[in-house]
Amino acid sequence: MITDALPGVLITVLLLAGFLLLNEYVARRWQPPAEVSRKTAHVGSAVIAAISCLWLDHRWYVIIGVLFAVALVLARRFLPLRSLSARAERSWGELLFGIGVAGAALIATGTAPFVLAVLVLGLADTAAHLIGRRFPLRRLILGRTAGGSAAFLTIAFLVALPAGLGPAAVVAVVGALAELISPRGTDNLTVPIVTAALLSALA
Repeated sequence: MITDALPGVLITVLLLAGFLLLNEYVARRWQPPAEVSRKTAHVGSAVIAAISCLWLDHRWYVIIGVLFAVALVLARRFLPLRSLSARAERSWGELLFGIGVAGAALIATGTAPFVLAVLVLGLADTAAHLIGRRFPLRRLILGRTAGGSAAFLTIAFLVALPAGLGPAAVVAVVGALAELISPRGTDNLTVPIVTAALLSALA
């Protein structure tokens, strides 16, 4: 019943909103590097989404993801968030994060593929960004680096490992390719959807 799920939905929305507001407060109060605040929002939101599946059907994220994307569109227009605006003019990543999560929830055939897809998005993508900036090794395309792609490949494989060695390897390779060729933050859309589709198909 929908009414039975509403308390869990409310708790989840409050957790996500509370975390993002706290991250925004820290960004305004102590002014850490903008990329740190942005990636903290990504990782924290992904982890909360994964944990919330302990009490919430993952399919609710079709609605929750879209709602948060709409909220960020409005915030971007009327109340710019310091914690999410590091690349606002040239990236749609923050707005597509919610849509990507919603897409993963729609495609995933079960909770496990959804949870793993969201964690790949939050953890592997962040690792690619941080490692790629610190140890680029070699420039590739669209500003991506060999170091960043290697980091994505490694973390995605480890995150997806509960699905098995074969599925984890496929997710790591295809996910890294999706991240590599997705411009202007669109990897937040392509990575979770591709990962959820692969894990659902290979399960």
